[in-house]
Formats: sequence, C-alpha cells, structure tokens
Amino acid sequence: MGACVAVRPTPSLIRSICAECSVGCGVVARTRDDRRVELEGDMRHPANRGDLCHRAVQPGESASLDQRLLHPKIQGRKAGWPRAAAHIAKRLADFVARHGPQSVAMRLSDRLLTEDYYIANKMMKGFIGSADIALLPDPHSPALQSPADALIMALGEDVVPATADDIDRAKLVIIAGTDIRRDLPILWRRIVAAQESQAATIVMIGGEKPEDSAASDIHLAIRHLAIRPGTESILFTGLLAFSRRAGIVDRPFLESHVITPRGFWDALEEGHDLWSTARACDVAPADLQSFYDLFAANPKTMTLFGDASLTGAVLNAHLATGRIGRPGAAPFPLAAASNAMGAREVGISPATLAAHMDFTADHVALAGRFWGGANMAAQPVESAGHLIGPETRALWLVGDDVLQPQDADIIRDAQAAGLFVIHSHSVADDSPADVHLPAAGWGEQNGTSTGFDRMISRQRPFFPTAGEARPHWWIMTQVARDMGWRDAFYFAYPAEVYREHARLSAYGNAGARLFDIRRHAAISNPAYDEMTSWRWGGAPFMDGRFHTADGRARLMPVEQAISSGAGKTLVPGA
Repeated sequence: MGACVAVRPTPSLIRSICAECSVGCGVVARTRDDRRVELEGDMRHPANRGDLCHRAVQPGESASLDQRLLHPKIQGRKAGWPRAAAHIAKRLADFVARHGPQSVAMRLSDRLLTEDYYIANKMMKGFIGSADIALLPDPHSPALQSPADALIMALGEDVVPATADDIDRAKLVIIAGTDIRRDLPILWRRIVAAQESQAATIVMIGGEKPEDSAASDIHLAIRHLAIRPGTESILFTGLLAFSRRAGIVDRPFLESHVITPRGFWDALEEGHDLWSTARACDVAPADLQSFYDLFAANPKTMTLFGDASLTGAVLNAHLATGRIGRPGAAPFPLAAASNAMGAREVGISPATLAAHMDFTADHVALAGRFWGGANMAAQPVESAGHLIGPETRALWLVGDDVLQPQDADIIRDAQAAGLFVIHSHSVADDSPADVHLPAAGWGEQNGTSTGFDRMISRQRPFFPTAGEARPHWWIMTQVARDMGWRDAFYFAYPAEVYREHARLSAYGNAGARLFDIRRHAAISNPAYDEMTSWRWGGAPFMDGRFHTADGRARLMPVEQAISSGAGKTLVPGA
C-alpha cells in the first residue's frame, strides 16, 4: 500500500496556519500530551504579523478521539486500507467501463490542502477522464462563487491583481459585497491601520451601518453608502460612466494596454448617468456624487470585494482609469474559502484543467504528456456545480463539511438507484455512504495552502494522525494505484506532491502563464518542512502587459459586466 505517512510525535511548539478564512494567518501551536492545543498569532507570518482574531480555528472534534472516524468502513463494517482501496478501485473501474468517465464525480471541501487538491484533480482529469470535480458547498452560491472566469476574460489569467501590502499604500479603500469586519477581521484591522498611517478614506458599500460603529467610524473617516442589495455592479458601472465624463479615464493606458469592445462607450452612456444610477441603486444623488468625487480625487484606490458577480464591473472601472498594476491601486477580489486559491491553482473548477491551463487542445495535450495521463478529460462539464450530475454513478465526497445535512436524502435516493458513494472525512457522522475513509483532521494535516493574495504557506501538523486516519492525498493515491496507475501515483510524502505541482506550473510555460512556482520544482523534503511563506506572481501587470494572447487586457461589455457571475463561462480574449 506504499509508505505510511503517519506523523511522528510533534514537539510542543509548531508553526502552522489557521484554516478559518482565506487570509491564512500564521499560528503558533503549543500542544499538550492530552491532544489539547493553545494557539497564538505567529509574529513571523506576513499575513497577520502576530495578530489573531476570535475566529482562529481550534482543532475541536478533529483533535478529540471521541468523535473521530478511526478506521475504514465498508457498508458500516470495519475494513483495512488494502481492502477498502481495492474495493473502491474495482467499483470505479466498473462504472467507467460501463458508463464512461463522466459517471464518476468528486466533490471536495473548501478547506483541503493544495496537495489534496492536486492529487484529486490529476486522478480525475488525467486518468479517470472526468472533469466532474468541484468544491462544495456549491461554488455558484453567493458565498463561494469564484471570480476566476471574469479574471481570465479581462486579464488573461486567474490572477488576483493585488496583495494585502497594497492596502498599506492606498488613499481610498472601497469595500463592497462583503462584511469584511465579520468575515475577515484581520484584514479589516490592516485596513484601519492603513487609514491611521496614510489618512486613507474607507468607503463601505451596501449593508447596514453597525449601530456601535458611529463614533469610531467618524474617527476613522469611514463612509457608508447604503444601496439596494444586488445593485453594486450598477453602481460601479455608473462610476465608470462618471469617470469618462469627469475626464479621469486613462486614455493612453487604454490605447496601449486594453482592448475596448465595439460600442462599449455608447452602451455606457445609456442609463448610467448620475440620476439613473442613483435611482437604480436607491441612493441619494448627492451621496453618490460624493463617492464618485472621492474616486476621482484618489488615483491610489483599492476596491476590495467578496461577491464574484462584481468582478467585471470593478475590473472595468480600474482598467479604464489605469488603476491596476500600480502600488496601492488595484481591484482586489477576496476569496471566501481558506484554500480556494490553491484549489484554483491546480484546476478544481468546472472550466480549468490544471496549473491555470484551460481545456484547449494544446493544454490537454501538454498536461497529458506531463502526467502520462491514461485517459485525459478533454472538456469541462456543466454538472460540476451540483452534488449529483445526470451521468453520475459514483460520487466521492472529500472532507468533513462537504456533505450538508440536507443532502442526505438526495444520496439515499441515489443509492437506491444504484449510486456508489465514498466519503473521506475525519469526524464520525451518519452520512449515507457505502464506504467511509478516515482522514487526517485539521491539526494533523501536512501540506500547503494559498491565501487570497497568492501567498503560499505551510500547514504543519501538531498532532499525530489518529487511528488509521491518513491524509486525503494519500487516500486517493492508494485507490489510483489499485486502478493500475502506480507509476503516476508514486507519492509517499506531501513534498513529492508539491514538487510535481511546481514542475507542472513550469512545464511548457515560457512566460505564457504567470502562475509559475518552478523555484520549488526541486525543493528537498527538509526544505519543504522548513518552508517560509512566499507569494507567487510578484507585482503583476506593473509593465502594462497582461496574459492574453496579445498582451492586452479586455474591458467586459457593459451588460455582461452588470449581470456577470461565476456561473457563466467566459471566453478569454473574446
């Protein structure tokens, strides 16, 4: 079954990261012999610089052995790993032979490590031949939808154009589509610190002004612009129309670095004047004008947003005014899930293949050569945003929170119709799966995770794995070997998975994709263990060159920008 990866007893002090949100704060874990742990902020980690909020993850049930799944189970009966892996491999192979690759679907938690995501994607798209793999809860829900499609269309690649360091240089910080104080408190504290050091103005769009914030908001120069929910993209499109009228559109930048769709400016003039925008957003025209004037007066503008449907409209406003690729001036889409960026890097998406490659014939051939793929998936699938697709015969659920209570009846009905369900998880539950596989809990996981601004950090275990629990990547590797792909799934240590991930990012990539982590293509196991946090991509687009075929960004057509969401597949360069 390959080398065992059970973690050795840890010392009392371990540096790791919190997995509660996409900031990826560094933590220092102080452990005790009774599997209790105390967490404090890591002063060395650049994401939080020792700060830690009340949401910091505590191991909880994953640390306690009372609630743990400790052994593989088949139909509710304990089974060893060799039998469980062989059983799954046989069933999956039978489904593929009888019903085709799309009969196998995989749904993953949004809190796995990049190494887990890499093995899942390689197995599904490179060997089983199915692209029916996605994060759940539903990635098209408002909380978890991804801005990737719009970023690819506008910039040529799924690259977040900003970093948290840009906030320190901004003079105007716009926050939209997110309750940042509640959801990302560490980032909020950094914004407040920037206001105090740079005299930056903060504008919070949408939602209601907290009752207890009036005095502090006056002190911090925070302005609230309450608008009708769901009209944020109209607001930003109106902002762009105002920018043109006010003469702050950067025409030299547009002419040299941006493609403007035919009829774009004419469409922008229709119904996006100040009064029409104010009426659509249900905001006083004077308040809207005040916001627009702030934007005009502050070229160093950061726009932070958590709702992916705003991506097109926000990108349009920043591209047209040249506020991208410059310190303190950039659109900043905020990932919701703790390792959503790592998932996107390896291709856990209905529309991407791997390493920021899409499903073009050239990329499918490139990934196939690198992996030695036995049966490459050649196109995305529409059903990857749902728990069960119309062709699904076998469903593999990966993670503790991937199966919601309301899904149990769906799976029971599907099993009655012959669906085969596998669930890899750490905490014992009553999910109606045919096979339960014990997985490492959060405090036992060993690998990497990418934060919302492209920063890769090490998550280190501070507990030994419980019982027969194993990492998710290891579990999938055993099944892949039993399906006949032993040479391609040789991994016995997470550093080996990470090295291959890094090599794939560089393979056939002569500057075509900004995602390139080749600096770690040959990282040693000890160096991987001691890896410090680092950010790939540097400061993208500072030279005005984007990762489209002609090096120029694209403005999104006005109506598409207003109505765009992650559920739509956009065509880069269209």
